[in-house]
Amino acid sequence: MSYHIDDVHRAINSLSDVKARPPHDLVASSHDGFSIVLANPKQLAGALGDLALDRPQDLANRATWSTNPPALARLIAAETVYTKLHLADLAASDSNYSARASAIAQQSGAALGYITGAASVGLHVAGVGTDHFNSFMRDMVSMGAGNVPVDKLAGTLGIAGGPAGKLASTMLGMGYDNAVGAFGSALFPDGAEGAARAQSASLEESSRALLTQQIQSSALDGQPWLKATQPGTDPATWLNQNGFADRPGARFWTADGSMIPVRDMTDQQYDAFTRWATAPNGGAAYITVPQQEALQSFTAQYEPLDRQTR
Repeated sequence: MSYHIDDVHRAINSLSDVKARPPHDLVASSHDGFSIVLANPKQLAGALGDLALDRPQDLANRATWSTNPPALARLIAAETVYTKLHLADLAASDSNYSARASAIAQQSGAALGYITGAASVGLHVAGVGTDHFNSFMRDMVSMGAGNVPVDKLAGTLGIAGGPAGKLASTMLGMGYDNAVGAFGSALFPDGAEGAARAQSASLEESSRALLTQQIQSSALDGQPWLKATQPGTDPATWLNQNGFADRPGARFWTADGSMIPVRDMTDQQYDAFTRWATAPNGGAAYITVPQQEALQSFTAQYEPLDRQTR
């Protein structure tokens, strides 16, 4: 399923499309003829729930993975890589980023909400709880999984962005084992203490944080405002026009124009960034609006499954 995350996306998003027929989408296939077709929501939720039962005790213990992460870890990594590469491709090739990014964000939110909700139900029904899954997702967030730059992932995978940003379309033809391996090496260095942080975070909170991280970091990485049809929304212009002209310490980008990672911003930079990112005439169309769309879709797909365990 992680090899064919685009099919998983199509299957999950078809569940909420009132114009679509009952889903009969492939969610896994291979060149040797093996395939899985999930014809209704219960089958889809059940298959995702079963994935969570593949070594759930190992989800929060990466030292046991070697070259074989648990199935759910593979799928979550594949989903995150898939979304980030699509947003990177969009930022590099399309001036209408705002509208199309919201559509991608909605699909990503629905997919992550459905995957984590179904996994939670599967773990609960099996009687093994969600503690290991919670810990795994907290670790993803505290290590900044959603903030891994696309170029770092692409470089690790040996992918070069071609003309008009063909990064995502190139990635879709590759096996996701490579993506999961790159994801793991980029996010989880030896000696990381991420598992010790945010111990009180719930699975839903962590999933939401991962979702918003990946959308925000993709925008900062791709800087779609450089191709925007609406002038003045770029950070430099917006700050100069909104009271920051005499505050050089508030600039949250480097001399070469690249964005400073959020975790490395000073308080002054983060304040300016937050104001710009939420301003309707600033970065909201690139960051805040897609994040809100993603979270709404996440809630719509996660809560029906989550209620099964209450």
